[in-house]
Amino acid sequence: MIRFMKDHTAYIEKILKQNTIKESVIDYHERQIQRLQHERLCHLLVMLFTLFAFLSLYIVSFVFGRWEIYIACALLLPLSLAYVLHYYRLENTVQYWYKISDDISRKCGMISTVIK
Repeated sequence: MIRFMKDHTAYIEKILKQNTIKESVIDYHERQIQRLQHERLCHLLVMLFTLFAFLSLYIVSFVFGRWEIYIACALLLPLSLAYVLHYYRLENTVQYWYKISDDISRKCGMISTVIK
């Protein structure tokens, strides 16, 4: 997914440097935004579930103090952090692609250049 985001961003930035842009580019870019939004939603749900599982086990570890629970917490913590970092990247990319979408629309004359 990270490779896809980098490749698409580079492709769109290359197109933005051109003087004229076809309106089909905005349709293509909007489809990619929808795909990324779907990916972001899936990762949000998984991230929340993983964090909930970690926090639940962490609280339970105080009550029972079993070594199995500590191992589960030790495994879920890096996984939770990885999901948070990945979701952070997805969120920032979506926000950046929104800006690019507005730039493409301005170049195509679809929205006013006054709005920035």
